[in-house]
Amino acid sequence: SGDKNASGHMYTVVHDIIRKADLSTNIGNAVLYEAVCCAAGIHPNTKLLEATADAMSRFLKSDSHNLKYMGIDALGRLIKLSPEIAEQHQLAVIDCLEDPDDTLKRKTFELLYKMTKSSNVEVIVDRMIDYMININDSHYKTEISSRCVELAEQFAPSNQWFIQTMNRVFEHAGDLVNIKVAHNLMRLIAEGFG
Repeated sequence: SGDKNASGHMYTVVHDIIRKADLSTNIGNAVLYEAVCCAAGIHPNTKLLEATADAMSRFLKSDSHNLKYMGIDALGRLIKLSPEIAEQHQLAVIDCLEDPDDTLKRKTFELLYKMTKSSNVEVIVDRMIDYMININDSHYKTEISSRCVELAEQFAPSNQWFIQTMNRVFEHAGDLVNIKVAHNLMRLIAEGFG
């Protein structure tokens, strides 16, 4: 991982595997997934990363929960090397929160958390809160509300958006939200936000 010389010997082979994998079979998809994971573990190469982005696009657009899961997992590995790859697939990733498969939703939630930055915080946190509304597991709801608060605190585009977002978090998570968040919110309101 990171050895440029050794990675250079792998680029052509991994790229050929990604390009030639038979996506009509489970084994072909498994080989493609492993090739993408390999690409994520070696020294980055622009052409190889572009090929992996195309492969992940096919997984994310699939009707198969398993392929979507593999796409989300692989994007989670690739985001460390190239955040732009995840950005290209942001809408497809967000749509995975609508999938009926709970395991896929949880994996998607983790990836969205990693993908969030100031330019997309509003869309992602809004969808995370919408996702949180329908969760009955209080432990998981606590985790999601904490992540929403953390992202809002870190990337809020304005105090007004932050306060509106915190209101939604409290509305749907209530007592599950850390008491310090309420204190910080009250302090912000008391200081004025303009």
